[in-house]
Amino acid sequence: DLPQQDNAMTRRGKHALHVRYDEATAQLVGIYLNTLSYEVAFKAIESFPAERVIKAIISVTKSAGLEGLVSGQHQDLRLKRDDKLTLNELEEFYCRKTANFIGAIASSAAILYGRDRNEVGHLYMFGRFSGLALQFTDDCNSIEAGNGEDDGKLTAITALGLEATKKMIGVY
Repeated sequence: DLPQQDNAMTRRGKHALHVRYDEATAQLVGIYLNTLSYEVAFKAIESFPAERVIKAIISVTKSAGLEGLVSGQHQDLRLKRDDKLTLNELEEFYCRKTANFIGAIASSAAILYGRDRNEVGHLYMFGRFSGLALQFTDDCNSIEAGNGEDDGKLTAITALGLEATKKMIGVY
């Protein structure tokens, strides 16, 4: 939500961190949370075989890296309200931006417990669909709260319309 990213003043009804405190504090909190995630992940070695922990960490970090969340957020910064995306292209964009990351996190539990590829895949898809529903819901909530209508950014609402976006939430 930082000014150079989404520049949102609120998130889910509360002041964004850079608004409540300041931009530098928000950046430091982001660094702290990223670092904390590694600490928590590597502590899992105390409870699970190291090879499973490493596999889960690689899955999550790949989905957050250049092939995933980073490229999705980069595309988000460049897409404009008037850009035309099909539903499939919008889903692909939202998957890179959010849904694949949530899928990787959800499937990490199956990886840690040594479940088969089928179970890992099912949890990944559960997380991925949950992430798509989250993105579409977030777009609806922003518009209904009066945020984001004039920021010039592409959203599910600008691509599909409000009613079609609400319908897609139920599909996921």
